Amino acid sequence: MSLLKFAVVAAAGIGIWVWLKQPGDPVSADARKHQGAIVHGLDREISSQLMCIHEGPFPFDTSARGRLPCQRCEDLKAAGLLTRSESPEATPERVAWRYELTDLGKALYTQEQDPVSGDRAPRLCLARTKVHHLASAQPALNISGRMAIGVDYVAEAVDPHPLAFDPAAQPLKLPVPARGVPALLPPVRTTVMLTPWGEFSETDPTFRYGSRVND
Repeated sequence: MSLLKFAVVAAAGIGIWVWLKQPGDPVSADARKHQGAIVHGLDREISSQLMCIHEGPFPFDTSARGRLPCQRCEDLKAAGLLTRSESPEATPERVAWRYELTDLGKALYTQEQDPVSGDRAPRLCLARTKVHHLASAQPALNISGRMAIGVDYVAEAVDPHPLAFDPAAQPLKLPVPARGVPALLPPVRTTVMLTPWGEFSETDPTFRYGSRVND
């Protein structure tokens, strides 16, 4: 290889490295390389999750047989999204409640398919969410052929409802967006699992490695 060709190839290699990881960049070169797949996969996971409570359909009668319990109904009631009355099926020996959506609850309730995640489950959402940026990421760890990459990402609440900023929403235990545009949420720490060829597989927020083992 001529000296000129070597210089061109070397410069290109340096350029690629700079693009993958800038000096002091808290996001690893592995995460930069697979950033598109990571962000796209996280967007599918969080679009109808981070700012939503999955409960319903409503009205919800706790006396109904074969129906899973409404684990968040009391929280939704405390936030002003549901009313509670005694079920027509209640007896002196059996307490039963009927939960119905308030006007505010109706404004937040949906069973429409989420355009990103495909979620059709009944839910009350204060916003749709998407990844705004990766705040930090570890070098990849190979686990039985799969890549694990520990990441901290910051999500954005898209078109948040005013209730998202209201202390009245505290019983919902949802993250509170920063005021302004974009309405950013507190960082989330998880581990992204990728296939050997770099496609998003899943996340495992319980798995830690390297310097994050004790975090």
